[in-house]
Amino acid sequence: MKYENLFDGILSALAVALLVFTLCGRAHASEPTPNLEWAFDAVAAADMLTTLDIAKSQPKFQETNALLGAHPSQGVVVGYFAAMGAVHYAITRELVNEGVPAPIVTVWECITIGAEGAYVAHNYSIGLRMKF
Repeated sequence: MKYENLFDGILSALAVALLVFTLCGRAHASEPTPNLEWAFDAVAAADMLTTLDIAKSQPKFQETNALLGAHPSQGVVVGYFAAMGAVHYAITRELVNEGVPAPIVTVWECITIGAEGAYVAHNYSIGLRMKF
């Protein structure tokens, strides 16, 4: 059990490092970040919080994301969403910096926002909530 707490601490530290890296990248980008990126971040945060409800207090539920496992710890959930957010941001920045037409970037953002929104809607439909 003590190793799980250590693992959670390491994953949380990595999550914070990824968040700092992502925010620093935003500050130095040569082109503006699309506003939809912030919408993705908000929906992904809602997904993370409802997923944390499984990790915190819902043993009757199982996570369906195979990368997280059936009953992920809070550290695993936070680490996964931090990494996913950083990767999503990196892809968006690459699209913008390489001059991909704005409508294509918008489609990328809308598809990923829609997918995250569907996960949040599903989580709410089965009784999971965002708890702090």
